Amino acid sequence: MPVPPGLMIAAPASGCGKTTILNTLSGLEQASEGHVFMDGREVNAPGLERGVVFQGHALMPWLTVRQNIAFGRNTAQRRQRSSWTVRAGWPKRR
Repeated sequence: MPVPPGLMIAAPASGCGKTTILNTLSGLEQASEGHVFMDGREVNAPGLERGVVFQGHALMPWLTVRQNIAFGRNTAQRRQRSSWTVRAGWPKRR
């Protein structure tokens, strides 16, 4: 199902697969059939070009404690080497 840039898709019904498709689009889960592509590249793992906002604060349960700790460090190192910046946190109120 190709989705043109700027198109928003809403799936409000309970049990219709919203979480499954979001996890698949983000690379957190593999598609049971077919493939997911973003900008011409197949999505098969989480990537820094995509963001996920979880409903609750949590560690990534598919990683070990050591991998959870290393993830933040490795991400920070990649940010320093990249030409773009990711802003974390809420903007400060004036």
